[in-house]
Amino acid sequence: MLAENMAGGVPILIRSYEALENEGPRCTIKEAARATTATPGLFKPVTIIDQGLQLSYVDAGFGTNNPTACMLAEAERVFPDRGVSTIISIGSGRLSSVGISQYSSARRLGLKLLTDGERVAQELARRFQNTTNLYFRFNVEQGLQHIGPGSWDKMGDIIGHTRQYIQTSDTHEKLTRAIKSISNHVEAGVPTSQLNGTLAASENLQPLKESPSPSPVFTGRVDALAQMCNSIFDGSGARRVFVLHGLGGSGKTQIALKFVDMYKERFSNVFYIDASSSTTIRAGLKHVALAKRYGSTSDDTIAWLTGCSENWLIVYDNADDAKLDIQSYIPPCSHGNIIITTRNKNAVVHAQGTQSCYQVSGMLPSDAKELLLKTAHITADEGMEEVAAKVAKELGYLALAVVHAGAYICVHECTLLDYLTMYQDYRLKLLEEYRNLVQKVDDYDETIYTTWRVSYQKLRPNTVLLLQILAFIHHEGITEETFRRANQKFINPKSMEFTLVQAATSDEALNRFMLEFRTDQSSWYRPSFLNAISDARSYSLIEYNSTNESYSIHPLVHSWIRTTVEDIGSMSKRAATLLALSIDRNQDFRDVEFRSTLVSHVNALSPELRSQPSFARQFSFVYFESGQWEMAEKLQELVVESDRHTLGDNDLMTLTDMHELAMIYQVNGRFKDAEALQTHVVESRAHLLGASHEETTRALAYLSITYQYQCRYQEAEAIQLKVLEEAKRLLGPEARETLMTMHALATSYSIQGRLSEAVALQTHVLATETKTLGPKHPTTLMTLFNLVSHHKDLGNLELAERLITRYIDSYTKLFGKYHPDTLKATDLLAQIYFGQNRIHEAEHLQRETLEFLERTLGNKHMLTLTTKGNLGSTYLTRGRLSEAETIILGVYEARKELLAKEHSDNLSSIINLAVLYREQGRVGDAEHMMREELDFRLNVSSNKAPATTWILINNLANLYALQGRCQEAAVMQEKVISLQMTVFGAQHPKTVSSVRTLAEMQWNLKKAKWSKLAYPALSLLVIVLASLVFRMFAL
Repeated sequence: MLAENMAGGVPILIRSYEALENEGPRCTIKEAARATTATPGLFKPVTIIDQGLQLSYVDAGFGTNNPTACMLAEAERVFPDRGVSTIISIGSGRLSSVGISQYSSARRLGLKLLTDGERVAQELARRFQNTTNLYFRFNVEQGLQHIGPGSWDKMGDIIGHTRQYIQTSDTHEKLTRAIKSISNHVEAGVPTSQLNGTLAASENLQPLKESPSPSPVFTGRVDALAQMCNSIFDGSGARRVFVLHGLGGSGKTQIALKFVDMYKERFSNVFYIDASSSTTIRAGLKHVALAKRYGSTSDDTIAWLTGCSENWLIVYDNADDAKLDIQSYIPPCSHGNIIITTRNKNAVVHAQGTQSCYQVSGMLPSDAKELLLKTAHITADEGMEEVAAKVAKELGYLALAVVHAGAYICVHECTLLDYLTMYQDYRLKLLEEYRNLVQKVDDYDETIYTTWRVSYQKLRPNTVLLLQILAFIHHEGITEETFRRANQKFINPKSMEFTLVQAATSDEALNRFMLEFRTDQSSWYRPSFLNAISDARSYSLIEYNSTNESYSIHPLVHSWIRTTVEDIGSMSKRAATLLALSIDRNQDFRDVEFRSTLVSHVNALSPELRSQPSFARQFSFVYFESGQWEMAEKLQELVVESDRHTLGDNDLMTLTDMHELAMIYQVNGRFKDAEALQTHVVESRAHLLGASHEETTRALAYLSITYQYQCRYQEAEAIQLKVLEEAKRLLGPEARETLMTMHALATSYSIQGRLSEAVALQTHVLATETKTLGPKHPTTLMTLFNLVSHHKDLGNLELAERLITRYIDSYTKLFGKYHPDTLKATDLLAQIYFGQNRIHEAEHLQRETLEFLERTLGNKHMLTLTTKGNLGSTYLTRGRLSEAETIILGVYEARKELLAKEHSDNLSSIINLAVLYREQGRVGDAEHMMREELDFRLNVSSNKAPATTWILINNLANLYALQGRCQEAAVMQEKVISLQMTVFGAQHPKTVSSVRTLAEMQWNLKKAKWSKLAYPALSLLVIVLASLVFRMFAL
């Protein structure tokens, strides 16, 4: 400072660079050194000539003994765009008030000015009180109070007291932090512009928070962690962005935290950022900048990460907001690692690297069970694990729900079974109880429904309505096709759908909803639908399955969405309306395939909704095709009853519904009821439309099939021949009704034993249907089934096995393995195995098929009884007579009750029972039963059924042969061969075998005859010889 103005205390800055303000003298380094050490009272002032002016300077210690504040102000002027990472201030020892009083008043003033460093230090301490590891002040506390400015001879005391000060724990800890701060020096730091005033609270330099620890009950997720490890540590060194996406509460954050906990040593830095909004991300990144001295803004952190080639990791947690631009917070560089957890499925667009995204959904059942037991603090045993598995399943294996359930069980000390019962009664309320627990598993306070509610409130209104409609159908197998087809009916309904469409258009909310998905030309506008789906997927409230191109909603979300609906009755009716409108009767394969996907959705509707006639008509058809024939019958009966009441018996709509009900009666074995309805339909259509009308012809074709089921084969064939000609003329040779009639006619030929004709006709039908409908259409497959049956009867077992395996595969993919027609084909395959002498395989398949048929159709359905009878035959073959008797007698009694005496199935039962009696040694009972049945078949019944009757006669021939009644056996065997020649032809193995058997019988008969003739002659010869011998000896 100027010697002439020491009282002013204004320091002069001597610089080696130019300054825009408060410029000091331009001098040599020597002059600057002299001036800054010219302590008043100890050294003379230094004279410096600057620009012709001669001025005297002394050390500014009188007014600025602590120059730190001046230094910081100068740093801001010179480096306005730079940052400061460390400030170190070293004092000259604490002043003693006693020491000052010993000097004169003038000298006391000088010493006070000289030692004002502590005042400045305290001012700086207040300025940086909100910072950490930025400002460090070192000043010897004790021992230097009596050492004055001129005490050069006490240097030893100064060193000793200074070392003692450094060795104190507080000073040592502060030195360690200062050294670490200096060693971690980076270009960016606290901006110089912020150093000359108290830092605001938002700019506090708090210590960098470490990534939170995973939950202490973390369980499983092995696949997710392995995929993250393989992706991030793939050895490429390139930047990796891994996205964990999924429903709220599925455990995304916990997986990320577990990964960090497992592999944090492999990263140079780990930064955990709350990414719930742009504000929280910027605040988190700014905190990193301040704590690490990279700067003071989020951009400073991004800039530092971009330039830092170390192996750092950022975890952006809960980046759920669909409007959040997370890309702007990803450093624009080719290195580093980022993990994003989000409910927004669309965030996968940011993923980088091999397999760098993972959809987090329900836990593995075993992991969910373990997590529940662990959280509930229950020791696992076999009984507990079984109940825990049920609870976990009820919770949809959702991690957060499982944890909250476990915590509730633990805190309330209830059993797993108690909780399961309560949950089934109060499922929504019970999961919300977690918020009331004082002792929680971790720091996450939100209940599972709260997490969804936050997302739900951000959805567009049309998306909300879409989810609410979906909440009333099944949570899986949701397709766009349902809405597209329903939209078509809004625009172009068929006559039977007028009532449905009228109700739908009168619902303003539903009408507005569907309008969103139409173009101005009223056609389906797919982008609008996908936008609504994308809105829901942006919070993972709905998921997409690329395998079957369908959507699904987690069952807990699905049930929760229902609670958001104010008018449940109206909303469920909207769901039923859309389902019903999506259903038509078209027979293209795509139509049939689509309807097969609706069964679970129809099942999800309330019975009251399904039973409304306008809905029942549509849903009955879906049940019929899917093989749920009992449910189809109930609904269709309601439809017909409503038709009769409102339209009358002879209305065309009533007749159409009666026709469909008759088809259902057919498959359910109610042949008399089917016949009555079909007869009425034929007569009424003939009267209203004419006998030659195609609808009349169609009804007549189905009536002929009912006659076949009733074993009225001659009547059936007569109708079929007539219908076939009419169908060809009216509908064409490839029309569905024409081919169906050919198919039925082939069945008639088969029953009559004209197998070659049947095969030829079925082969033609199959080729035509394959061309017109496709090889996998149900109608084509049914023709294939009948052709297989003919090949089996003809003994072409290898071909039959190949074809029926193809049928089963196709039908299973379309309708599932439990559809009655699939099971019927499985039983046919078992019969083929039986014919190939693969008895064990046949039995296994029959037992499995029987179990499923009893479950789906009941004990007394025709298909169930057929499979049961075949299993009884298998037991007979294996000599398991007791089991065979139980089954065969049961089938025999059931068929006697259900079917007419002349039905072919009754004949099969009698044959099986007679063979059983024979094997049990009850030969008389066996003969009586077979003789009686044969007399009925040949003399009374119109159903001669040669394809089955020969089996009865063959068994009777075997029985006679077993009794030694060879002549009667041979007579029966000749009848067998005659029937087999008709059914199979002369070259068929069965015919050849029967001819060989007859030859053996005839040979045995001849031997027996010769034996009878030879015995008297031999006796006479013996007598004559004996007489001659006697005479010789007498002579």
